[in-house]
Amino acid sequence: MKNQLTRKWIAVGIVWVGALILTYLNLQMIQQIEAKQESIEFMQRDDTFLRNNFEKVTHVLKQRASLHKSIDSLQIELLSIENRIKSLAQKKGLSEIRLASDQAAIQWDRIPLDLYVTGTYRDLVFWIQAMESDAPFLVVTRVKMAEKRDEDGYNFQVGIDFRFILAEDENNSA
Repeated sequence: MKNQLTRKWIAVGIVWVGALILTYLNLQMIQQIEAKQESIEFMQRDDTFLRNNFEKVTHVLKQRASLHKSIDSLQIELLSIENRIKSLAQKKGLSEIRLASDQAAIQWDRIPLDLYVTGTYRDLVFWIQAMESDAPFLVVTRVKMAEKRDEDGYNFQVGIDFRFILAEDENNSA
């Protein structure tokens, strides 16, 4: 009688352990299904967003591409940039124009340039506006003004980031 009762309790225990194992497996399966459904919902939202905003996204990508200039040679392009900056600065009334670059501070996609000019606030602001529209890959990062004013205006130091991408890197990524 005692042996028979023990066997029944063992059978009940096995049934309960089986039920707990199946419950655990069921919960795991539910979590996997929920994760996949959530992933599908995100993809559907992204797809809907891209369909509704395709023109805007395309415009932003084109605008982003214009913020980096594709170049073949950094040294040749720096000479071209120097001529471009000096010419525009002279047109906007700035004088004593000098451009310096720190080759040691070059990063993978940008090089910092320092422009030293003399002029008025107004001329400098017009020059910055012209640079933004003419060369969006040249980004003004800082402007320092010398305390001393001379007869031509103030002495300014303008920090510029020249953002570029090497043409061979661009071809490899395409």
